[in-house]
Amino acid sequence: MFDRKADLRAYLPTSNLRPARLPRTLRRGGTLISGLATASLVVTLAMAAPGKAVHHHHLHTAAVPQDAQASAAPAQDTSQDTSPVVARMGNLELHADQTQKLIANLNASDRAAVDKNPDLLARVLRGLVADRFVLAQALAKHWDQQPAVAAALERMRENAIMQSYVQAAAAPPPDYPNEADLAEAYEANKSALMAPKQYEVAQIFVAAKTGADTSAETQARNKILAIARELRTPGADFAAIAKTESQAKATAANGGIIGWLSEAQLRPDIKPHILALAPGAISAPIRLDDGWQILKLVDVHPPRQLDLSEVHDVLKQKMRQQRAQDLQRAWLADLVKANPISLDQSELIKLVGATGAATR
Repeated sequence: MFDRKADLRAYLPTSNLRPARLPRTLRRGGTLISGLATASLVVTLAMAAPGKAVHHHHLHTAAVPQDAQASAAPAQDTSQDTSPVVARMGNLELHADQTQKLIANLNASDRAAVDKNPDLLARVLRGLVADRFVLAQALAKHWDQQPAVAAALERMRENAIMQSYVQAAAAPPPDYPNEADLAEAYEANKSALMAPKQYEVAQIFVAAKTGADTSAETQARNKILAIARELRTPGADFAAIAKTESQAKATAANGGIIGWLSEAQLRPDIKPHILALAPGAISAPIRLDDGWQILKLVDVHPPRQLDLSEVHDVLKQKMRQQRAQDLQRAWLADLVKANPISLDQSELIKLVGATGAATR
């Protein structure tokens, strides 16, 4: 089911509190809802490949060059790790202890999504394993010692040190914000702290990839039309039919129920169909790039005011982030004021001229 509290980041006001954006929308495999904001390097490259429709359950290998797929990554020294092996790719093994550390490094919203959805965790792990596999190959070829890569790593190291130092030097007090601060911020932003209209949606999905052969396409079309006819018979039970006929396994077991979704969480190609339904109504078969959908709008909840208890933790996090940013700007301004920066304009002009001549 949709967890209202877990999605509160989307409802915070967009002025001073600067809420996190909604995750990008998953577009494959029968899913209708938004997915993780975190993507592995290999997954990101696969999604960016021009002119190719990439399915999520294949993303972890789609962008790996052919020679890399054929070769094995150097074996890792895991002799000190006695925890169970969770995943393998070539000679690379990912143990339970390593997996827990990787999951701990996900941002809070992604961790919450993974905790609720084991299938999502499997997709995340595939991407992480692929990343580690590519990293192992690069390190085996001493890629980190290339001048450009070494320079970039040094810049990242310096930035990490500086950011950590400034954050520690200008951190908000541990007790900020207190309950009075939170109550005041809640009242000031109350009009923006609204849960949007919610749609409880159910689906029956029949897989049929775009470009499939004529026989497969005809078979899928006949199946969805037969399901649509069955749904039109008096007393037809959508949930029972979804359990036996839907090929979206994650929702079929629950009678096709996806859960409560806001309009922003709906796939763009699905949204108009759901918005056109009255509560309890069922759509005609809808052809999408991954297959056929029949949708049911189970129920609708109107927008509502969120209570302070519902936004308490997210509001506190946003207030601390904002205070930290304000303190860091003030700290840096005081630092520059106490240590003025001076530039030798004549030498700077010479340097710019020499740089320009070198690039011509």
